[in-house]
Amino acid sequence: MQQKPIFSYLSFVLSILTILLIALCVSYLPNTLKASEPIAFPPIYIVFLTFLTLVLGVFFGILSFYKYENSKFFKYTGGILNLILLILVVISTLYANIIDSALS
Repeated sequence: MQQKPIFSYLSFVLSILTILLIALCVSYLPNTLKASEPIAFPPIYIVFLTFLTLVLGVFFGILSFYKYENSKFFKYTGGILNLILLILVVISTLYANIIDSALS
């Protein structure tokens, strides 16, 4: 019996949702910075939801490879997108910590 590639679909959909949430987080950043105004940050629930969808996307991507699902396009596209997003988030977090420690 052929099993449905549910983990591949979930990985792909969560990678697209993560991209949309990252775009939403970036849209909260101001175009110009003024010293008299505080910096606007995205709401914490959007940041948390972005992190959650990224972690779940990577988890379901790993499960789709572990279960040997047949959905080639969704499995590879979702897996590659999630890995790229994970690498970008890790690099930007490390960069922010390095800059923060250098300025203080």
